[in-house]
Amino acid sequence: ISLPEHLASQSEVSQRGGLIIYSVDQDSAAKKAGISLGDVIVKLDGKPVESLIDLRELLDDKAIGKRVRLSVLRGEKITELTITPTEAEE
Repeated sequence: ISLPEHLASQSEVSQRGGLIIYSVDQDSAAKKAGISLGDVIVKLDGKPVESLIDLRELLDDKAIGKRVRLSVLRGEKITELTITPTEAEE
């Protein structure tokens, strides 16, 4: 999604978009890390995330099972979470 200008220009964000969370599976690594419905992912290990493509590129095989930092916009505040990605179920 496109971020409002006053949020996009914050030093912690400094980007124009992010990836909004529409649902979180109950038993997922995302839920265990504290990701909530409506959060907007803006960074993964300090690298910008503006689309699902960005997130998938950063969550490659090397990231599976390793702790990574996730920066999410919750309301108008950046929240830092730690998540350990797991293999996606099909």
